[in-house]
Amino acid sequence: MRATLAMVLAVGVALGGAGNICLAETASERAVTLSEKLPLASAEASSAVMAELVTLGPDGVKALCGHLAPAGDENDSKVRFALTGLGVHVGRKGAETERKMFVGAILNALAAEKRPQVKAFLIRRLQVAGRDEAVPALGKLLLDETLGEPAAQALLAIRTPTATAQFRRALAAAEGTKARLTMLKALGELRDRQSISAILKATGDDDAVVRRTALFAAANIGDPSAAEAITTAMGGENAYERAAATSAYLLLSRRLAESGRADQAATMCRELMGSRAGEPNTRSAALHQLVSIAGPAAVGDLVAAATGDKNPQVRHAALRLAETLAGEGVTERFTAALPKLPPSAKVEVVGMLARRGDRAALPALRAAMADADPAVQLAAIPAVAKVGGGEAVAPLLAAMKSSDPGERFTALQEALASVPGEEAMAAAAGAIATAPPPVRIALIEVLARRMATGHTELLFGIAGKDADGAVRAAATKAIGVVAPAGSAGKAVQLVLTSRDSRQRAEAERAVTAICGRITDADGRADPVLAALDRADTADRCSLLRILVKVPSPRGLAALQAAQGDEDASVRNAAIRTLTEWPDLAAAETLLKLATSAKSPVHQVLALRGYIRLAGLGNVKSAEKLAMVDKALAAAKRPDEKKLALGVLGGIRSTDALQRVDPLLDDPALAAEAVAAAVQIVAPDRRNKRPLAGDSVRATMEKALRVAKDAELRKRVNAILSKLPPKP
Repeated sequence: MRATLAMVLAVGVALGGAGNICLAETASERAVTLSEKLPLASAEASSAVMAELVTLGPDGVKALCGHLAPAGDENDSKVRFALTGLGVHVGRKGAETERKMFVGAILNALAAEKRPQVKAFLIRRLQVAGRDEAVPALGKLLLDETLGEPAAQALLAIRTPTATAQFRRALAAAEGTKARLTMLKALGELRDRQSISAILKATGDDDAVVRRTALFAAANIGDPSAAEAITTAMGGENAYERAAATSAYLLLSRRLAESGRADQAATMCRELMGSRAGEPNTRSAALHQLVSIAGPAAVGDLVAAATGDKNPQVRHAALRLAETLAGEGVTERFTAALPKLPPSAKVEVVGMLARRGDRAALPALRAAMADADPAVQLAAIPAVAKVGGGEAVAPLLAAMKSSDPGERFTALQEALASVPGEEAMAAAAGAIATAPPPVRIALIEVLARRMATGHTELLFGIAGKDADGAVRAAATKAIGVVAPAGSAGKAVQLVLTSRDSRQRAEAERAVTAICGRITDADGRADPVLAALDRADTADRCSLLRILVKVPSPRGLAALQAAQGDEDASVRNAAIRTLTEWPDLAAAETLLKLATSAKSPVHQVLALRGYIRLAGLGNVKSAEKLAMVDKALAAAKRPDEKKLALGVLGGIRSTDALQRVDPLLDDPALAAEAVAAAVQIVAPDRRNKRPLAGDSVRATMEKALRVAKDAELRKRVNAILSKLPPKP
């Protein structure tokens, strides 16, 4: 076509001496030209092309259809894109004339087309844009072996009485299994009551697939006459077919309910539940269907299943359904049954009532807290808290005061802590004064768990004045959790006024936690330092121990000063605390103590602290090596030298290996020295090959001579095998 157009243009040019002849594109040629532009980058541009294609009328659509080809013959993707887009474009609101033009052109092309693949593509265009005008042509194709399925899909999309009649006609004429299945599925989906007799007849077909398809079609139509055939199929010998028939039975009950036959549908569900004792899945599905149909009227069935069914799966299904079943009296039916149930069933129902969250259940749940069975009590306690909210606080507190420590007491405490709102915490705080010590402790722990900062002053009062030591300790611990940074000074006073070692330990931890909330890092130790000078010996030792937990320059200076204190206890506390300092700021002090402290114990502790600092991850390798040199020079015992070897093992360098080499000669250190050498030289995740060099080989050969551990010897040999041979 394009060659012909070119020839005409050429002739026109040749004859154009007296005047030019302008030959415009025909509609057919313009349609193909426009299709060549597709797809376009924007929806607006594509829509403009579709709008122009529509103006070309049936000739344009016909031209596009003429360029279609079966898959693999030639690339017709652009005309397919154009026809697909046109089908959508003409379906827009207000474009009925355009749609009819497009559909008419497609129907003409379909009638003229012989190739099945192309015909299937055209049918899919009718599926998008077709209406009743396309039904006769599509109906003729329903029994076609190749085109029957796409024609059926198109008719299902059209979904008019005329389209449905085509399926009905085709079912009567269908002979092959494939065609019959297609018609049965379609008529079932369309819920065509006029075809119910033919569909029910197919439920007795010799072909099992046809039978099952017919059952579902009949069920989906929802005609009461389908019940007999489906019930018969449910009694068949084949397990798979029985299961399929059961699914169809439940579907039929749903459709009957939708059509106003809810009583009949509910009866079907109840009959199914009663006849399938050994099939919990089926009975659970029937119960679910019953509840969806009958709503609150099914509460009796739920109560019976949830409390009396022997199968746990059915009971669980009933309880889950009861959780969300709306309607008056649902909760009351379960609470009325609760006292008569065995303990295991009570536990399950109590759990359901808790999840249901209806406050109408609160009296029954409170009663269950006092049940004779401990398991029921433990289930009811959190249920009361969840359902009752603020109303649950008083009964929970009363039960705590009358309970001995144990599992029930712990459950009551957990339940109280779960009640939301400040009012619950205020009630808990108010009950502390009159409660026995175990309850006071439990209530204090609840305040801490809920971060009840508004009750900080109450906790300070209890920590300072309560007659019971365990209560004071609990209050002090809670202060560490809830008190703000501004309370650090008061917390320090607790250290100074603690009456026993347990409370003092909790006070030290509380001060550490509260000082850690001070935003100025350098000032975190200030509340401790402010009390240090006026404290007695025991208190000074406690305060010094805290300084390492809230490290600051001023705190370190105080420790450095205290390590020379006249009081031996203070000196001991200061030195031991210095050995735990978290950064290199204390390194020089510790090294000096390692060589000059009067006590050998302090020398050892200081040296160990110094070596620990050398091994910190943020210390550079060169500084680590320098510190190890000083540590080895100061070390008098193998134990500290072994610690230094541990630091060297973490430095991958020949300098570190050189420091290990002489230590291999010491029998007391040989094992640790070999291990350090292996760690230094061996490949790791970042370095795929071992360290190399003559000195490395020499050290590893020495390590092999002194190594006694079989595994270490194996690793040394492996390293040596990878090192370059001696020159």
